[in-house]
Amino acid sequence: MSRQQPSRGLPVALAVAAVALGTLTATTAAPAGPLHHAPPRLPPNAQAAHAKTQAVLNEIVAQGTPGVIARIQDARGVWDGRAGIGDLVTERPRSTSEKFRIASVTKTFTATVLLGLEAEGRISLDDSVEEWLPVSTVGDVNTFLSKLLAGELLPPAQQRQLLDAVHVDGDKGHGGPQDRYGLGIRHFELREDCWAWGHGGMIPGSATRTLASADGRRVMTMNRNGDWGEQRLEDAAVETEFCEP
Repeated sequence: MSRQQPSRGLPVALAVAAVALGTLTATTAAPAGPLHHAPPRLPPNAQAAHAKTQAVLNEIVAQGTPGVIARIQDARGVWDGRAGIGDLVTERPRSTSEKFRIASVTKTFTATVLLGLEAEGRISLDDSVEEWLPVSTVGDVNTFLSKLLAGELLPPAQQRQLLDAVHVDGDKGHGGPQDRYGLGIRHFELREDCWAWGHGGMIPGSATRTLASADGRRVMTMNRNGDWGEQRLEDAAVETEFCEP
């Protein structure tokens, strides 16, 4: 089967697809192929079969996790388990109908997108990642983020969606209480009245942080070949570059 030659648009499309998948939830994912009717909910007399699982969920909360949910689904029916709360302010109980970020579970969705593109003849699974997303150095990441914020990679409507940021709580390693989150990109408050767009990422043995000014003219990418050490030192380097004249 002949395959189309790489275009400039596809790498961006793949990147945007991966970002979009980062916000998918298990409750909104559409199944592949024909739709199947959900199995019926288990009758009350069958609930006892999951009593041990419910006890584990209760123990997870007892050890300090605010809340936990689980759904077991098979030919016999659906069992929902829950314990704890889903909102620290209102103390709303957790619910299996609530939406949540599924983190690295998105890899399965991303693989589905790539297989779909292969079926269309647009890519091959034998292609190297560098052929479509040539990002391997701090310079590569800087170039990507600079062009993204300069408006060179997305149409205006999608650019507005990307940067339509909402408030989130700061997380360990990167971020603070005033940060705001767009689609796969974060608006960091580095100091009072000092902000930058970017993201951080960590895998065992490697930690990366990339930040840029709103116009993309100043950009900085750092990588530590270790996922330990004092975060304040990395923060100090970032603040020096973006917050000091």
